[in-house]
Amino acid sequence: MKDIRIKKFSLRPRDLQEDERTGALVRIVDLIVGDHVINCFLKVSRYEIERYSHLKVPINEVCIQMTYEKVAEFDNDNRKRDEFIKEHLTRKLRENKINIPFINIKIDKKPNIKEIEQMCQFLIDVIYSHPKISLIVPPKVTLPDEAEVYEKYDSFRTFLTTLSDILESYQTDVRVGYFIPDYIPRTKFFELIEYYLNKFGENALIILDAGGKRFSAGSYSDVSLVHRKMSFQNIESYAIYLFNHKGRKKSGREAPSEDLLALINGVNLVGPNHKVIRLPRNVAGREGTGKIFSEEDFLFYPENIAPNVKEFQNFYNFHIKGKSKEKKDQARDIFNDIKINASAILLSSNATETLSNLKRDEFKDVLKTIAKNRQNILQQKSLESFT
Repeated sequence: MKDIRIKKFSLRPRDLQEDERTGALVRIVDLIVGDHVINCFLKVSRYEIERYSHLKVPINEVCIQMTYEKVAEFDNDNRKRDEFIKEHLTRKLRENKINIPFINIKIDKKPNIKEIEQMCQFLIDVIYSHPKISLIVPPKVTLPDEAEVYEKYDSFRTFLTTLSDILESYQTDVRVGYFIPDYIPRTKFFELIEYYLNKFGENALIILDAGGKRFSAGSYSDVSLVHRKMSFQNIESYAIYLFNHKGRKKSGREAPSEDLLALINGVNLVGPNHKVIRLPRNVAGREGTGKIFSEEDFLFYPENIAPNVKEFQNFYNFHIKGKSKEKKDQARDIFNDIKINASAILLSSNATETLSNLKRDEFKDVLKTIAKNRQNILQQKSLESFT
């Protein structure tokens, strides 16, 4: 039997603050995984920003794309399975990090139960049981776009139930992250959370798939639904991880940090966007260059008008070898992630004072609008308005 006993975590609520004046909702929950303790807001980066800063981001997202055909192929060919482990799993893992697997299984048609069992067994034997994988996160099951929403939901629920049953056959007190794909309909949202709570307990790390959307463009409603459900259940020991989140608006001039908006609306951890959307050339041309985050007002600026452009240029020249467009884009992402995490730490310790010190009001104005929408969702008596 595979050893999955190490795949455990715990949550410890530490602070809850809600400021009616600014609209900020601050939930500080300690996430404890092995020797790691995350006790403040965190923006997960694609890069190891510890190489460029004193800040530490202990989470590493291990993103894996799979198909049923590949699973069947690996089960019948040990050499190909070993190649998969080496090339698509092991080299994505990081030492001294919380390695979280985010698996997307693309399927051409609704799978039968035998196919689901085969895929679940493969995930347990090959991925979840790997000694450097820190948490078990159910995979996203992706059917073709033309599939009905409820067909997608039924496929995910069947997969989740099968995976849960197999995991319990290994160990009765197994823990998992409560993954909620972006295609889950609002009318099934509470039902899915209820399944997780009944199956795995109320100490809940809820992982919301933002589907590459910005927080202010819709993800806030899913987050508010989680708060509403947990409030109804009188559950305080939960944390929210926003996966595949778009951290800023691409077009336009100044734009607020969507990551920070999420973190002061009850989200604890925010992951990077994995859905790259190319802008039309005329839009990119108007922008000139990429955007830089400013800690002074929590806004992103086009590089040519950013108040901290010289600081970024010094960072780029000092840390990054090579002057290609790709290298500069990488430097900008790293620089922004460092600055956003520094700002997130300030918000964790004193959100009200940090917001009051911002030099411009644009971020605070968007925050107030989202806070009003959040309150409307929390006060609704049913989900009829979402159908």
